[in-house]
Amino acid sequence: RDQTSAGHWNHPSTNIYVTLVLFIINNFWMAAICNTLPIPAGDTSIVDGVSVLTTGAAFGRLVGECMAAWFPNGVKTGDTIQKIIPGGYAVVGAAALSGSVTRTISTAVIVFEVTGQISHVLPAVIAVLLSNAVANFFQPSFFDSIINLKRLPYLPDIASAGSWSVYVEDIMVSQVSCIYFVSTFKELKEMLETSKHRTYPLVDSPGMIVGFSAVLVDY
Repeated sequence: RDQTSAGHWNHPSTNIYVTLVLFIINNFWMAAICNTLPIPAGDTSIVDGVSVLTTGAAFGRLVGECMAAWFPNGVKTGDTIQKIIPGGYAVVGAAALSGSVTRTISTAVIVFEVTGQISHVLPAVIAVLLSNAVANFFQPSFFDSIINLKRLPYLPDIASAGSWSVYVEDIMVSQVSCIYFVSTFKELKEMLETSKHRTYPLVDSPGMIVGFSAVLVDY
């Protein structure tokens, strides 16, 4: 392990593990405040992206440093000894946390383009997929959470995961009021007075339905 690259994390009165933990905690709550304050601060996605990438990279670096401490001589796979590189864990951590927050897979590609390390493609993609799956189980994405928090009235409601198990027959109307070609004005007037719908299907006859035509009636 190259000690020079980790020198900026060291401090005379502490070690790299404490420094990384403090950085993660401080960056987390400051990013949460920055992204939720009702103050115009430019593009929120840029602020969120930078803070999430750095937090994820720090957490991945912390895991990498722990792995390097536990396996100082590397991990032996067959006849080859693979050295533990904490920087690689930082790259994977940045992609995983950013992907879980934004619910996107493209963060793995962004990390590849920024670092130029094609060797981390497989672990980063696996980490992004797993982080997305775990995050979807607990919480909506960052942008959906902001929409719910701000209660924006002009956006549609965000469907919950339970809506995928709802069938059409659970919400459809079984007793449909129809307009027939042979309907009289009296029947049409009674139907409009007793029904709360504003759109009715137009059919050929009560006994033979050939097709439907939506008729908007403003009575």
